[in-house]
Amino acid sequence: MDLNLEQTSQIKEEIKSYRKNIKEEDEARGSIVKLQEKIKKEWEALLDKDYGELSDSKCPLCGHPYGNKSEVIQKLDSYRQVIENGKGDFQKLIVQKMNDLKIIYDSYCKE
Repeated sequence: MDLNLEQTSQIKEEIKSYRKNIKEEDEARGSIVKLQEKIKKEWEALLDKDYGELSDSKCPLCGHPYGNKSEVIQKLDSYRQVIENGKGDFQKLIVQKMNDLKIIYDSYCKE
């Protein structure tokens, strides 16, 4: 059988690497979302205490001005959704590599 074991091993290593990257990205994404939520809560608590340096119409993360507090909160929530939805690139690569392995299997082993 003319099976290229080096090629299949390389593909398997790439899949393993992508899975590791997915795990690390998920952990980082979770930490960022938690930190953003913590900052948002602390910002709201300081606004309730009428801390003079803060504005309810400026983003506590970047300082960008908005019309009012609800617009700031809406923008923070949309940022969180973008962060949470940012997954998928490595998963797509895994699917692609699994298809590569299937092609190898179909061409060498199926018969």
